[in-house]
Order: sequence, then structure tokens, then C-alpha cells
Amino acid sequence: MSLGYNYVEQLSPERDGWKIKVRVTRMWAAINCNNGDLFSLDMILLDEHDDHIHASVHKNQAAKYRRQMHEGGIYLIQNFRVCPGKRQYRPVHRDYMISFTYVTSVKCVNGDDDKFNKHKFDFIPYQDVPSFRGDLTYTYDVIGFLIKMGPIESIEKGPKNFKLREIFLKDLRYF
Repeated sequence: MSLGYNYVEQLSPERDGWKIKVRVTRMWAAINCNNGDLFSLDMILLDEHDDHIHASVHKNQAAKYRRQMHEGGIYLIQNFRVCPGKRQYRPVHRDYMISFTYVTSVKCVNGDDDKFNKHKFDFIPYQDVPSFRGDLTYTYDVIGFLIKMGPIESIEKGPKNFKLREIFLKDLRYF
């Protein structure tokens, strides 16, 4: 422990009482595409060691934290759970994630802007994209030139109906 708080790399589900100081680099509402209901408020948190972690707020608490937090802000966060990451579509490469609880506290920190990067991405080489086809564990960051975007289509898989849109990117190295 350093300076009264922990770093992302130290977090694990084996204990409670964590306190972290992080920047919110991305924040989004996870929406059920079938009915428009909110699943959760999700975010990527980045510490001063440039380690990031996915955090999620249950829909019942989303409005509270949406008022308290914004993208780019730096916060001291404590009284949260560290739990295994989601099985699919993890937005960062980390085994654990943070789950806010009813007692999670968030305090805005001013004056530490120069200690934190604004963003972090885990880019994969463009030529490696096909090797991840069918692997739904993580989402991947790539840079490309959008050359085509298909329509939104409904796909039925068993009792579930999914919405899908194909996008086609071209590797910028060959432009």
C-alpha cells in the first residue's frame, strides 16, 4: 500500500477494504438491445501506474454514480467488491473487475491530473485480428479505416435474438 490507497495491480477478491485512486477513461451504459433496459453503468478505470480495470455499477445504483462521476475525472474509490471478470466481452485484459456496492464511496480528487494518462488502449496488430475470430473473452482495440458498414441485422440463436452489424476496416499501413 502506498499513500493510503492501492494500485490496480494489487487488487484481488481475496480481501476487502480496497481503496484506489483512478481516472475514469471511458464510461458507458450497458443496454439490453432487445428492450432498451439498462443492465449497468460500466467504466474503465486507470491508475497512475497505467494499469486499468473494468468497473461496473448495477442498474439500481447507476443514476447515483452517473451524477458523481464523469469521463476524465480522477477519484478515490473505496468499499467496492473485486470479483472475477465477465466471461465474455471483457473490455480490458485483466482477470478481475470492480463491482460497486451500496456502500461504495467516490470522492473527486483535484490537482493530480499530471500523474494519470488520459487514456489507455490494448491495441493488437491488425494482422492478428483474424486469429481472434470466435474468441469472445475480450474486446480488442484496432485502428483502421472504415471502408464499409452493413445494416443492423437480427440474428436468432435459439430462444435469443441478437442485433449484429458488420463493419469492414482497412489497415492504415496500406493506404
